[in-house]
Amino acid sequence: DIFLIQSEVAQAVARELKAVINQEEKYFIEKIPTTNMGAYEAYQKGIFYYSKLSKNDLETAMHYFELAIERDPGFALAYSGVGKVWSGREQMGIISSSEATPRAEAAIMKALELDTTYSEIYHSFGGLMTWSKWDWKAGEAYFRKALELNPQNADAHSAFSHLLNILGRPDEAMKHIKTAIGLDPFNPKIKSFYGV
Repeated sequence: DIFLIQSEVAQAVARELKAVINQEEKYFIEKIPTTNMGAYEAYQKGIFYYSKLSKNDLETAMHYFELAIERDPGFALAYSGVGKVWSGREQMGIISSSEATPRAEAAIMKALELDTTYSEIYHSFGGLMTWSKWDWKAGEAYFRKALELNPQNADAHSAFSHLLNILGRPDEAMKHIKTAIGLDPFNPKIKSFYGV
C-alpha cells in the first residue's frame, strides 16, 4: 500500500528530525486520494505529461486524467487535472478561451464538490481565475488557500509568484518563487517563472 508507506516514511522522518506533526498535518499525511491504484497510477502519468505543456503532451495528460476518472469517478484530483489541461490548452493557444474556460471551470468545480481539502484543486482554481477569467483578486485568494492547505506545494508557490509579479509586488513574488525552487529545484516550469 503506497499511501501507507508514504505516511510511515513521512512520520519516521519527522520523528528523526524531532519535528512535531500536528493533527491537521497528520490528517493530510494519512489521507488517501483514491483506493484504486490503477486510477492513482493514471493520475500520476497525467501529472507527468501535463507538466510538459506541449500540445501532444496535454492530449496524453487528458487521456490519463480521464482514465483515472473512469477507474474512480470519485477521484477529485483527477477532475482537477482535467481542469488544468483545459486551462493549459487555452494558455498555449491551442483552443479558444470560450471553449476552454467553461470546461476547465466545470472540472475544477466537480473536484471541489468531491473534496475541498486538496491544495492542488485550489491551485488549479487560482490558475483559472488568474489566466482565464482575469480575476486576479480571486486568483490570489485561491493560491493563498492552496498554500494554507499545503505550504510545501511548489507549483502553487510558483504560480502565485507569477501572479504577484503581474500585480507589481516583486518582493513577495521572489519570496514565493525562491520557496518553489527550494522545494522542487529541477522543475523547468518553476525555473522559467524564476527567470521571469
